[in-house]
Amino acid sequence: MAKKKEKKAGKRMKKSEMSERLISLFHTKPNETFSLKQLSSSLNLTTHPLKMLCADIITEMIEDDFLQEVEKGHYKEILRLSADREPHSGK
Repeated sequence: MAKKKEKKAGKRMKKSEMSERLISLFHTKPNETFSLKQLSSSLNLTTHPLKMLCADIITEMIEDDFLQEVEKGHYKEILRLSADREPHSGK
């Protein structure tokens, strides 16, 4: 008799938590370009709903001018000079 496999419930993640993780990832590697597959892998997104949530947040980040789509399906942070990112003057 075959054993029944139990499905493991995926970790649920709120939209705000996913946004924070994405922002953190883009801030730690500001000059890198990421595909959705690379983002899913980096954030350990294993379920389809989590991957879809990630794609939705990416779309919102593009609309908010936080990210740019460098080429189809590849995203990069839009770098801005701010008070915490200004070059050091050396004085």
